[in-house]
Amino acid sequence: MRRRLSVLVAALAACTSWTAASAQERGRDWTFNLIEENDSLLHGDKHYTQGLYVSLFAAQHESEDRWFDRLRSVADAIMLPAEGGRLYFGGFLGQSIFTPEDKRLNPPDPADRPYAAWLYGGASLYRETDHTLDRATLAVGLVGPGAGGRKVQNDWHSAFGFNKAEGWSSQLKNEPGIIVSEERKWRLATALGPFETDLLPEINVSLGNIFTYAGAGGVIRFGQRLRADWGQPRVQPALSGSEFVNRAALRDGPAWYVFVGGEGRAVARNIFIDGNTWEDSRSVDRKPLVADFTAGAAIVADWARLGASFTHRTEEFDGQHGADEFVALNLSIQF
Repeated sequence: MRRRLSVLVAALAACTSWTAASAQERGRDWTFNLIEENDSLLHGDKHYTQGLYVSLFAAQHESEDRWFDRLRSVADAIMLPAEGGRLYFGGFLGQSIFTPEDKRLNPPDPADRPYAAWLYGGASLYRETDHTLDRATLAVGLVGPGAGGRKVQNDWHSAFGFNKAEGWSSQLKNEPGIIVSEERKWRLATALGPFETDLLPEINVSLGNIFTYAGAGGVIRFGQRLRADWGQPRVQPALSGSEFVNRAALRDGPAWYVFVGGEGRAVARNIFIDGNTWEDSRSVDRKPLVADFTAGAAIVADWARLGASFTHRTEEFDGQHGADEFVALNLSIQF
């Protein structure tokens, strides 16, 4: 198992290294993203308790670039129709951790969601026009003890004097996972004197043994120089913006905005609630409809973007004691 994880991490690291090297060799803009989502600042650890995500993205720079010519063929084949557009490509690594509400119990409450962790990586392709943004993503990884959730959570708790979670021995079993996702976002923009507003409606679909769902929603933003990005990136599933920044939009100064938004998802599969796909494991009865309501703010300079948001997520399984709430922090660095 450790060998498989090492191969996965090495392959994804190579993909990320190629992206960075390609950007530097061709003079291409690129963006590094770090996202941390956590509920500890609000209610303590429960359910979706922590998500860490890092990515590196390069922008199309030369029209004759053979790599991006090939990627454009892929984009035109799998994405909704659009004329032209600028391409962005990159790799990512992430880990998400899920626990029941009462972590003192061992074995855990069978009516609460199981312990689980998801260690993953992959690649995404964006296509941006003046009025649309498409994204196609492939994520692969591992659910179960090999994903390292027990060690990460309990080592962190020990380091800061918190109680350990006692029920990790009952977590979901090791299972390789895959998620294939596509998303289309539109931009409807207006100007109010020196300020701007835009509405970013979106539709998305994800398929795989980890998540299978279809979603629709949107974000309303108010600020200045909103074309610098499409909102803050997030750990999926969630309302998410762009993992790149349009530095040309920042010629007259930094961008900033505040936003509110919401998304509804029809969920057919969530391994962290439904349990393992091919083996018996802990599980609870999943709710078929889930909604997120989010609000936040961001500032975007020529070299960095900093954002924070709050999300209220409706109940995901029968017997859940109220909605979940968590904070997301995003730091992006542009080179």
